[in-house]
Amino acid sequence: GAAISPLLLTITETTESTLRIKITDPNNERYEVPYPEPESPAQRKWRAYRYAVHLIESPFAIIVTRISDNTTVFDSQQHGLLYEDQHLSLATQLPSDVLYGLG
Repeated sequence: GAAISPLLLTITETTESTLRIKITDPNNERYEVPYPEPESPAQRKWRAYRYAVHLIESPFAIIVTRISDNTTVFDSQQHGLLYEDQHLSLATQLPSDVLYGLG
């Protein structure tokens, strides 16, 4: 199929140690699995961000770095992103075998 463009990228720190990256088609509504909405920044108990997110526009890539030790925890630069009507492909390099919750 044809690649969808433009895409909408939403990044939210949902808990002190969880970052949610959501990529959607802003022009077509689709079913989404229900997911609890994160607290607003005013409701959060922590104040400092733990992750830095770097975006590369062309070819599109997302790089997430843990601020405390400058460890890259998510990097999609080498393989890119393919977002089509019924196909999504995203490859990443992970820093360890104990990272979980990618999905």
